[in-house]
Amino acid sequence: MPIFYFLAQHSLMPGSMVAPGDLRRELFCLRQPELAIRWPQALREMVYENVRQTFFPNRPSRLSAHSLLEKLDDAVDHIRRFEPHKVIHEVEAMPQADQFAADLMYIRKVNLDQNQPVMTVLWNAARQYWEEHEERQVPELVTGSPIRILRQVNI
Repeated sequence: MPIFYFLAQHSLMPGSMVAPGDLRRELFCLRQPELAIRWPQALREMVYENVRQTFFPNRPSRLSAHSLLEKLDDAVDHIRRFEPHKVIHEVEAMPQADQFAADLMYIRKVNLDQNQPVMTVLWNAARQYWEEHEERQVPELVTGSPIRILRQVNI
């Protein structure tokens, strides 16, 4: 079974199973003052979900699935650049649900400082994210499957 990398809010026990939907739980439980910091992420995920439902309804939702990175180097880079509070876990996905091979670069490269309306920028980036790509810069697996924690990765 292939190995993936999962970014969690806290340390998880090896052998434990994690149900999909972490992002939904994370975003829908935000309180002030954390919401004041993370509102762009919440807005982005709502737009990406709207685009998925409109144009790609058969793909698993990022909100109710797991987003797993395929390379440890990409997980380490993501932690260092975007979410230093998270913990990397090596995991395996149970083959029970729909999966989509995405490219996280279409989330990372969103630049809201452009001279374009924010919603237009997000909408266009979301369309690119949900389209299939033969080459992926930052391979990500979006899966509705539960995952098994193999170990925590110390960086």
